[in-house]
Amino acid sequence: MALDRSGVGSIGTRSNHIDVLQAKRLWTELYDIFDTDDGSLPGIDINNLCPQEVGSIYHFLRTRSILVGSPRHPETGRPCFWHESEQHDVDLDAVPNAALLVAEGTAAAFHIVVKGLTFLGATIPDFGVFVFSESIVLDYRMGKEWGPAQVAALFECLRHMKEIAPSAEITLPEGELPEVRLRFERALWHYCNNGAV
Repeated sequence: MALDRSGVGSIGTRSNHIDVLQAKRLWTELYDIFDTDDGSLPGIDINNLCPQEVGSIYHFLRTRSILVGSPRHPETGRPCFWHESEQHDVDLDAVPNAALLVAEGTAAAFHIVVKGLTFLGATIPDFGVFVFSESIVLDYRMGKEWGPAQVAALFECLRHMKEIAPSAEITLPEGELPEVRLRFERALWHYCNNGAV
């Protein structure tokens, strides 16, 4: 995929509306990792990223969402990250792409919370984005905000990330039960490759 100056290339799209049958199949396959708030913050790991892909996925998420949570700069009160080489907090939006600095080793890993990501006409519930040098981890709160449409929207978002970073490995964390990880990976593979579960 060719990248533009912002670090994001053009992304293929499907229909702008949810395939209800497909959303129900995803929900049937995976509802147990979304439907009941057990107090945990489950994660989705996006691994095996090069620095440009870390920056591109971060840019993709930030330009389509509203930032609702992050560490705050002690003086400005604005979202910030720790700049390793300069040894101080820097406003998140004072640089073109803070995730690229993390990927290059100039900044420390950081976590933000975003809301308002909408795909296929459905909005994904708020979720966290933890930016590391070779990966991005999404974390979310399980509960009543999730349903078939929201899971389908999340999978559409993950499909876009896979287009940005074709070699990315998108999976659940190591601590998750192997059979649950396999169900998630299988459902995502089917969604990305032929739109069915």
